[in-house]
Amino acid sequence: MTQFEIRTIKNDEDHAWALDQIDLFWDSQEGTPEFEYLMVLSDLTARYEESRYPVEEPDPIDMIRFYMEQNGLDQAALATLLKSRSRASEILGRKKPLSITHIRALHDRWHIPADILIQKPRLAVEG
Repeated sequence: MTQFEIRTIKNDEDHAWALDQIDLFWDSQEGTPEFEYLMVLSDLTARYEESRYPVEEPDPIDMIRFYMEQNGLDQAALATLLKSRSRASEILGRKKPLSITHIRALHDRWHIPADILIQKPRLAVEG
């Protein structure tokens, strides 16, 4: 029976070792001990990466700005969607929060994920 080394991934050196092992066993066939080893290493690696490199929750205002940029839209397009020039300016300036009506409009018309739009936006930076 083949012995497989399992290590707790505590640092970048352990992480590099695990990635090398994953590369070695990448083509393992499902149902084999090698495949199970690959799955265990993948889980351990994912846990380490999640703790070492946490991902911030997406900011709804940044997401709106990204969508506008990617689609060649400007603040006037947002104002048209929200039916208010001043509200579009206040939202992009982080002075007013999105209302449920705004969230629905952005989700329904621009297909921005509602779970991102309902997140609390970062505060405006004074300065």
